[in-house]
Amino acid sequence: MKKIFLVFTALTFGLILFPAITNAQFAKGDWMVEGGLGSLNLSKTNNQNEQNGNISKSESNDFSISIFPRAGYFVSNNLVVGTTLGIGFGSSKYKNFNNGNGNKSGESTSNLTSLEFAPFVRYYFPGKKATTRFYAQAGGGITLDLSRKYESKSFNNTGDVTGTFKYNYPKKFNNVAAELLVGLNHFVSQNVAINAALGYRYNKSTETISSSNIFGNTTVTSDPTKYTVKTNAFVWNVGFTMFLHCKKKK
Repeated sequence: MKKIFLVFTALTFGLILFPAITNAQFAKGDWMVEGGLGSLNLSKTNNQNEQNGNISKSESNDFSISIFPRAGYFVSNNLVVGTTLGIGFGSSKYKNFNNGNGNKSGESTSNLTSLEFAPFVRYYFPGKKATTRFYAQAGGGITLDLSRKYESKSFNNTGDVTGTFKYNYPKKFNNVAAELLVGLNHFVSQNVAINAALGYRYNKSTETISSSNIFGNTTVTSDPTKYTVKTNAFVWNVGFTMFLHCKKKK
């Protein structure tokens, strides 16, 4: 966390010193649009383990992406009310191979699609002819699953399926969050600014899961278990903000 704070501090001073092109003034009726990638991951991993001449191998493919577009309206000078609409998608595939004949001994697949809705209020501190504007922001919202799946299979030496395991989700996962941020917009053109912010985020998530094991014609299903997780976190954001100024009446 200390390293992240030092990086953010260096970036903040760098933005302040960066030459800007405009005077940033916000009036009632203006709009702001902000966006950024929360995470992007595409990876392929191969593992090999050797012990006493026995070799086992496995491979995994993972992909995930989160996009968080944000829009707000200036209800008065320097005061913005808006919302964030986040979309996240992730998928993973894993395979394990038999160390005797190299055939596949197990595999698993999972995927998740989620939607976040998070209203916010942001206030820009006054600044005359300022090319860098500081702000404070408070917000919160919910994240819901649109789809979620996990399933794994085991195989014998001839490649036949010997067992299937999967998770059931009788109740949708949901996450409630609250967030406080302090940040800045540093203008690099007439309507575009670099955005940087840090702050605190609280999350509370609940999830109900049961599992099913299938062996031949026999299915064993566990009782549903409810999981509750609470998280307190330091957060930081870097991205771009675009401002759409309203036309002044003559």
